Amino acid sequence: MSLKVSFALLLLASGSVALVAMLSLMGRAERRGASPGALRATHRVAGYAFAACLAVLVVRGAGLLAAAGDQISLRAVFHIVLALGIVALLGLKILIARFYRQLLKYAPALGIIVFTLAFVATALMVGPKALDAGHPGW
Repeated sequence: MSLKVSFALLLLASGSVALVAMLSLMGRAERRGASPGALRATHRVAGYAFAACLAVLVVRGAGLLAAAGDQISLRAVFHIVLALGIVALLGLKILIARFYRQLLKYAPALGIIVFTLAFVATALMVGPKALDAGHPGW
């Protein structure tokens, strides 16, 4: 498994943890299980891990894009557009959480969109590699 695939899977894992923690915090009428403070801390730590993995993947992807020149596939173009969308929306979500608290009602939707885009971008590139590794004759 390549380093890029490992970071992509770690990105999805940390994104899943952050998403489930915040949905658990916001979606329960009665608070059983983890405390709200623990769920917020889990969301924050998983979010930092997501951002760190994303930064590594963006730097690595930019290097691969520079090396590829004009010879990139349509799938890679979609992957790049999705990655740029993830970076832009995650940046917007962080700005709202840090500085524009009056817009905090939009943060959950942005988080769900960021995770969905990350899932699609990862599946777009890792999925075919995983299928191809299992069936070398294809």
